[in-house]
Amino acid sequence: MITSGIMEILHESIQIYDRLCGKNYLIVFGSKNKYKFVELTIRQSSFWHLLGCSLNQDSNEGKANTYIKCKNKEDVSDKISSIHSFSEITEKYDAMKNVFDFIAKASEIKICYVVGCPEEYLFKIGTGNNIGIIGYDHPNSSSSLLFPKSAQLKPISKLSKNPDRVLMIMSKNINTKHYHKIEYEIKKDIHSELIKHIPDEIKVSLNI
Repeated sequence: MITSGIMEILHESIQIYDRLCGKNYLIVFGSKNKYKFVELTIRQSSFWHLLGCSLNQDSNEGKANTYIKCKNKEDVSDKISSIHSFSEITEKYDAMKNVFDFIAKASEIKICYVVGCPEEYLFKIGTGNNIGIIGYDHPNSSSSLLFPKSAQLKPISKLSKNPDRVLMIMSKNINTKHYHKIEYEIKKDIHSELIKHIPDEIKVSLNI
């Protein structure tokens, strides 16, 4: 069971999380002739851990219902346990508010592979700004998708001295094959150039 203070944080943070939930995202970053591509998946199941909590084992069967009830600001404190302290969860929430919505904040955040710092053992990709970071990792060795794993209140410069700007973001529903919607591009119509460089294994609709 969690405290009312943590429940309030989850009620607020799930509103941010849910804006992106239920889709996969293709993020293009880097520079000309050195473009980089990562695919992120945002699912209900990743929300709790990101905020330093977990669903109680006896509530796993109804985890989708717990997510919906939390989004509706119902009290589901008896179905959740906190893994971290209240102050740590507050920091995770502060990082999430400032970084997580990478579409709305695409012009403000940067992205990088995590190499040469302690976090490289925790996650593969970081997005962030001078306030906080969200770390993304593979759920298993066979998956190319990355899920949100860590929210930290520290500048992205702690992960990389030269993080990249986001050039383009595309989306698709989790159960569909092709990315078909442009969510963000750093300048108008740059997608027509970037799409030419997307690897063949990443399927993109040409009817854009």
